[in-house]
Amino acid sequence: AVFRRYIVEAVLFTGACIVLAAVLAKAFVPVFNRYVAGDIGLDIAFSPAYIALYALLALIVGLVSGAIPAAITLSYNPVAVIKGEQRRQTKTVFSRVFIVIQNIITVALISLAIVMELQYNHLINMPLGANVDGLYFIQCGDVGADQLAAKPYVDKIGLSDSYPGRMHMQMQTAVDGRNIYVNTFSCDKNAFDLFGFEIVRDYQVPGGKGMWLTESTANIFAIDRENPVKPKELPWFNSDSLVAGIIKDYAVCKLSEMDGNHFGIVDVCDFVDYTPNAILKLNRFDTEVRADLRKLAEEESIRRYGDTRNADWCGYIPELIEKSLTETRNFISLIELFML
Repeated sequence: AVFRRYIVEAVLFTGACIVLAAVLAKAFVPVFNRYVAGDIGLDIAFSPAYIALYALLALIVGLVSGAIPAAITLSYNPVAVIKGEQRRQTKTVFSRVFIVIQNIITVALISLAIVMELQYNHLINMPLGANVDGLYFIQCGDVGADQLAAKPYVDKIGLSDSYPGRMHMQMQTAVDGRNIYVNTFSCDKNAFDLFGFEIVRDYQVPGGKGMWLTESTANIFAIDRENPVKPKELPWFNSDSLVAGIIKDYAVCKLSEMDGNHFGIVDVCDFVDYTPNAILKLNRFDTEVRADLRKLAEEESIRRYGDTRNADWCGYIPELIEKSLTETRNFISLIELFML
């Protein structure tokens, strides 16, 4: 009877806690989203299968949480309890055991959360390896590079598929049995100069056209610094592609995704077969400029795709990079909330 009472109470209490937790979680979604500056939804399924799953969870947790105190209670010697001996012998032991277990779990979880937060903060605060201040990324389209360059708020213009901090094209290859990812994008010399990469070696290729490898890329492919040639592990580049130079490492993808297996190459070229996107060096970026460039991006998106969705990946590059880190920052906020 005692064992059954403990089990029934534990199962009922666990079930009530699950229902209360679901209600509170749903009610506090707006507050939670304001805290993490995001839009995280909460959908609780109420199909028969899920209700059965919730009931099973309550039953399992209730059985475990009720069986332990029931077993302890049944192990008591009534005579020893009346004399007070059982309490003195067991209370301290069980209290110490449970406190130690609780503290170990708490310390382990908080330590894990701190390590994760430090690691993610380290990633998103890494140097970009390029200077994107004042740069705007936009589709050329019908407007054309010449018309964009004629805008009074544009100082310089270059053509580029992408920009540092954004993945454009990623290829996988192997070096000495190690799988690595090579991220690359193409741009003209004007855009290359606008990005302000720190040049380590310049091999004086005419017009600067060719493959600009990051230092880590040159190292992984064991490039001869005095007589560089295209690595054989990169078959997707033309066989006559030249190594134009070596630059300092830059963010070849989102900062939060950077790791030791991502390497970068900037391919400086003249765009003949197609017109890529434009990199604009702005002399000002106020509300008027923002609205004008947004309008141009939306018009080109509608022309190409029939709607304005693709205009969202055009914009002021520092803001685009910050926007790409929103999900990671929300996750860091979750970790901080967990530690609280």
